Amino acid sequence: MPFETADPPHVPGSQPPEGRRRFDAGSPREATAHHGGGSVVRPEAAVGEPSKRELWTPGRRPLGDPSAPPFGQGIGPASVEVAPSTTAIAIPGEGKAAPYPSTIEVSGVAGGIADLDVVLRGFKHVFPSDVDVLLVGPGGQSAVVMSDVGVGVGVTNLTLSLDDQADAGLPTNAGLTSGRFKPTNYSPGYVDLFPDAAP
Repeated sequence: MPFETADPPHVPGSQPPEGRRRFDAGSPREATAHHGGGSVVRPEAAVGEPSKRELWTPGRRPLGDPSAPPFGQGIGPASVEVAPSTTAIAIPGEGKAAPYPSTIEVSGVAGGIADLDVVLRGFKHVFPSDVDVLLVGPGGQSAVVMSDVGVGVGVTNLTLSLDDQADAGLPTNAGLTSGRFKPTNYSPGYVDLFPDAAP
């Protein structure tokens, strides 16, 4: 699989460069090639979107490590797993969403999760700071990925990508706009309450 390396060149003992290849023009489906070992799925919790799969070379060692295999060894073809949810989530002005909880099933995938991004498409609400988003894993692990953001400025048809590697979080004192943000919970010391079905 062809890919481009990142600039600047790799420094021995540090994380290696990575490359990306897009599959269909304009498609969000992509594979990431690294020097490392094994393959790790990165499902994207988004309505109707495919997941991402990271490919690592055997050994999981940084470049420059004498025991690491030569760069390029083991980089194989990407495979894309699909984790769709085509059900819209109705968010009322008060009370729980419908359906609640909203579930995305991912099965038949080997490996652990290396990176997980939550993407909310078509997000609209008259008072976004009332919306709290809780992500729960199959083992009961949980994280509030969005809470108390966007003040009382209504929004329509936004795409909010919540990614740990984004530059900044969502605003709390300004209206929301589409974009890529760090998961954001503006209620330090306060416990967000969720209806009974939440863990």
